Amino acid sequence: MTDEPQGPKDDLDAEIQEVERKLIEESKPPFSMEAEPNPLDLLEEQAAALLAASAERKTNLPEPPDFQKLNRIEQRGQEVRERFESERAGPESDQKFYRATGLGLSVAYGFLGIPMMFFLLGLGLQKTVLPAANTVQVATLVGVGCGFAYLLVAVARSNKE
Repeated sequence: MTDEPQGPKDDLDAEIQEVERKLIEESKPPFSMEAEPNPLDLLEEQAAALLAASAERKTNLPEPPDFQKLNRIEQRGQEVRERFESERAGPESDQKFYRATGLGLSVAYGFLGIPMMFFLLGLGLQKTVLPAANTVQVATLVGVGCGFAYLLVAVARSNKE
């Protein structure tokens, strides 16, 4: 065991350790593989931040509709539809409608068609057989009488049924 002074050797060892430490620090990459965060975690953090920001911000969208009010309107429409369908005529009243329409057309024919036919007949008679001046008027009056008689018969027949 020698009694050499340990001082310079200790200083040299300290300098070597300091240089090694500096070299190690310089050779380290700027990021560590172990400390690198997971990209999915970053995305989740960004999504959470966006959701928080959107919850704070007011939108220009209209308020959602009041579904209770819409349901009441729909029920009211259904009630009106049911009432209309219950009041709506069935096949029996359709038959009455067609019968009344037929009677109306018959009345119109009897009131207008028969006198017009007799008027034309009077014109034809005046030009060919009876050249008297009042042939057309007499034929038209006869046509009106026949038409009126036809109206009475048609209405009486419809009342029987």
